[in-house]
Amino acid sequence: IDDPTEWKAACFKTQVDNFASTSLCAVNLLSVGDSLYERTAAQGLLSSDNIGVCKTVKFVDTPKPTIAQLRGQITSLIAGFETIASAGHSFDVDMEL
Repeated sequence: IDDPTEWKAACFKTQVDNFASTSLCAVNLLSVGDSLYERTAAQGLLSSDNIGVCKTVKFVDTPKPTIAQLRGQITSLIAGFETIASAGHSFDVDMEL
């Protein structure tokens, strides 16, 4: 597969299906990344029977963030992780610097 969105979607689907085959609950998928490929691939799985909710968090990718800015985004993600993980609905978030 040459298209990054397609191969990421295929990888996500494999992992989701593997988890779903050993779990009694629907998958709570959280995708974090700085490209639209991850976001699009994860959101594309919402139609899958095994996905309960899909949450995507997109880090800033342009202009190129500094190490301090990346650290700030990660710190914000960690601070909100429990809330993100426990939310019972799908959502899409763009991080800001």
